[in-house]
Amino acid sequence: MTDSTSSMALAFTPESLDDHPEVNRFVARLGYGEFDPATLAAHGGRNLNWSGTTTTGDRLFVKALPTIADIAQTALRRTLAYETVAKTRPPGSPLRSPDLLGTDEEAGLVAFRLVPGARGLNAVAVAGELEPSVCQQAGAAVGALHGLDPGDLADETPLEMPPLAWLRAMPVVLLGGYTMAQLAGWRLVQNDLPLVERLVELREQESLARKVPVHGDLRLDQFLISDGRVQLCDWEYFRLGDPARDVGALVGELVFQAIYLALTDRKAAVASGGTAELDHAEVRRRAGLGVDRAGVLVRAFWSGYRSAAPTDEGLSERAIGFAGWHMYDRLITWAEQNSQLNPAAKAIAGIGRRLIISPAAAAELLGLKDRETQPC
Repeated sequence: MTDSTSSMALAFTPESLDDHPEVNRFVARLGYGEFDPATLAAHGGRNLNWSGTTTTGDRLFVKALPTIADIAQTALRRTLAYETVAKTRPPGSPLRSPDLLGTDEEAGLVAFRLVPGARGLNAVAVAGELEPSVCQQAGAAVGALHGLDPGDLADETPLEMPPLAWLRAMPVVLLGGYTMAQLAGWRLVQNDLPLVERLVELREQESLARKVPVHGDLRLDQFLISDGRVQLCDWEYFRLGDPARDVGALVGELVFQAIYLALTDRKAAVASGGTAELDHAEVRRRAGLGVDRAGVLVRAFWSGYRSAAPTDEGLSERAIGFAGWHMYDRLITWAEQNSQLNPAAKAIAGIGRRLIISPAAAAELLGLKDRETQPC
């Protein structure tokens, strides 16, 4: 789960502010007093975070950026770059984001206004409650992002994944920190020469694609929904890039979630991430149901996207390729908590492979078609 600005996301006990006095100093400098300790909560994610009500009655979300100084500075710079570019949004733009209240570069902190009653779309999807109308909103938001005037934005740093060198061999220094399931996931990639060749080709196509403002780390948990309106958050990877990256990431998320829920007992999956043993025929049947469900959501997302941004030739097939990689990436991340790949995981990898190897057929199946559309 991301470090979202949701007030309704799964909450945890935050680290004590006695150990992080810089947080309340930061909140005070912004003019919001201090956090009321009785209201404090934290939300899952890569970074430390605190949310709650302050002594001025305001509800805030404060996030600590990575502790490595240069990474934190880059993340902060990209967050502020998004805020600058986003000022060019026209009135009524479908691209909405939580209000940034301030930053502290020295302490590596950012503060946002807490979104009242919000849920992350990952939680909505896991609950089986993700509707096409919400996916259409998300698509329109991403399309509006890709249509923004980049102005002076010049950061075209290539995104890291998939790392081409790792497609041949993992760095030895990383092997000791990986689970057996993660290593098995990487072997599925490395031992598949056609897959490796196609991923290398995809990265080459990406390098030649037109560059637009992109989120760069798009997942369902980067979207919040409150009062029926979708907002997009977490801009630490914002830059100029291939729009297929963002589109593919969301398509991959929708396919992954739909198939995983179809392959698992929902209550067991939510509780432990586990899956009952299924025979091959049942795995195929359930995976097919998941693909059908994903297609409904993907078509809604794509419809929203095309309503807000023109599409270039080849965008849909590149996006499908990145969707396939996203499924492998999610699989390897999931494997971090498991000792072996179960049938559901292997089925997901197989579908991800089909997306990467045969993007044209997959684009047709899922309803992604390149068609020039003027923004509305």
